[in-house]
Amino acid sequence: MKRIANALLIAAVGLLLAGPAVAVIDPAPDVVGVYFDPNADTREVFVAPNVPFHVYVILTNPTHPEIWGFELGYELTPSGPAGTLFRLGRILPPDSINLGIDDDILAGSYVVGMAAPLPGAQAVVLVQWQFMLLTNMAVYFQLGPSEVQSIPDGLPAYEAGGVIVPMGLSFGCWTPGSGSVNEECGLATEESTFGAVKALYR
Repeated sequence: MKRIANALLIAAVGLLLAGPAVAVIDPAPDVVGVYFDPNADTREVFVAPNVPFHVYVILTNPTHPEIWGFELGYELTPSGPAGTLFRLGRILPPDSINLGIDDDILAGSYVVGMAAPLPGAQAVVLVQWQFMLLTNMAVYFQLGPSEVQSIPDGLPAYEAGGVIVPMGLSFGCWTPGSGSVNEECGLATEESTFGAVKALYR
């Protein structure tokens, strides 16, 4: 009896000490999205004016073990004056070069190559931005293809050891590949969403 009690105590302590499990919102393979945490589980955030916040462009569930580069486009739509939205910083993977143009904070593209690959993981951060608003307004983030495309199909892509892999757009706030600041997201826009709702009534 004492052994069982000790085993249960050890198991309980192990559960308490274990970190939280990472669970990305979109379980589909090879998808990219806009998130507000590095674990890809927050697609909306509420921030006050004059408070910096982070935005992450994340590839989730890659089917290849290494990511050597990527290409994608972005567009930001503020609900208020564009001059009250500031990008304070942009971080790309180590030892990388961007051949795309991202000088405009409202729209641009990344065509990034890396000297050393990023290891595949459930959530791989491709781009990290830091923004700040000077007024209380909503900002909508949208991903899409880069200006220069390796695959002419209208999708972003990543390079995995000489193979170009198309990235789908993760389900977002209103459209695939989107995220929102200071506006609540509705139902996830994903092909299976409506089917899942219909299944409730069968």
